[in-house]
Amino acid sequence: MFEHFEEDNLFGDEDNIPLSELKRIWQTTGNIDETVEIVAPEWTNEHQDITMNDTQTYMENLEKQKYDLKNYEPVELFELFFDKNIIEHILVETNTYATQKNDHSFNMTEEDLKSFIGILVFTGYHTLPRKRSYWSLDDNLKVEIVTNSTDFYDIEE
Repeated sequence: MFEHFEEDNLFGDEDNIPLSELKRIWQTTGNIDETVEIVAPEWTNEHQDITMNDTQTYMENLEKQKYDLKNYEPVELFELFFDKNIIEHILVETNTYATQKNDHSFNMTEEDLKSFIGILVFTGYHTLPRKRSYWSLDDNLKVEIVTNSTDFYDIEE
């Protein structure tokens, strides 16, 4: 297949160049075969000062952000990250994926999606030994915020 290539030229220096750099070279010159100097990082054992010079400004900004956010309700904070456009995009892509997988009966709604994301956030700090435990109806395991938020039997779909 590659008989007309010499073994040494089959894998040239461009294999060591990041794709972003190759793209830049190609866009500017139209030729990827241009000689490119590959610069390797230089490691040193010398102590480097990595302290933040302006920690006071950082702390002031952090305190201001805390103050600004303390008046928000949890749902309002959620909607800062997951606005209407993001929710709509996730819904379209999720339902499209289900259709592509030949599951034409699957139809996620906005309420389902918000409940699902909320459950994901909740399970990040409330841990149980197994995923199925969150939907358990056993009095020792039942997590009402999960079982009451959605049709929890279909959540695994």
